[in-house]
Amino acid sequence: RRSHPVHYDHHALITAVCSLTVPHSGSGLFVQLDAVSSSREFVELGVAGNFLIHDWKLLHGVDVQGNEERFSLIAWLKPACDVRGSGTSWYDDLAAAGDADAQFRLGMRCEQGGNDTGALEWLLQAASNAQHWPSMY
Repeated sequence: RRSHPVHYDHHALITAVCSLTVPHSGSGLFVQLDAVSSSREFVELGVAGNFLIHDWKLLHGVDVQGNEERFSLIAWLKPACDVRGSGTSWYDDLAAAGDADAQFRLGMRCEQGGNDTGALEWLLQAASNAQHWPSMY
């Protein structure tokens, strides 16, 4: 595909992206600093075979420009205990330590599971820790 909207890989602890073709400058994988698309910066991978490795908190996407032909290898990594059940166990300790992003994700997990009380508790904690997403929710 030539584009992939801005997103987080919140299902993976670590994501590794390798360009299998010669990357073009100003095209392909980008990071975005906030919700405004003007904050996008394309990642200059340099040569085919180079990797970008990032955690689940990086806002990013893909926008291939012009007639560039681009192929990438992407690996999403998580602890073995989370693989079978599609879990995200790393959120638990981070949220308990006050990480607002992890608290937000736990709130969303609770909501999706039908636990509205748990969702509200985690989202309020995230909002009090300066996480902007819950305050817009």
